[in-house]
Amino acid sequence: FGHTEPKICLPYGVLAEINCENKTFAIIEGAVI
Repeated sequence: FGHTEPKICLPYGVLAEINCENKTFAIIEGAVI
């Protein structure tokens, strides 16, 4: 339950955009670990 494919890591504190019409998710700024 709650674990599906694909699994990805999402950085905290970066600017992101969700587009519900196109069903897309984009991180729109650089992230440094």
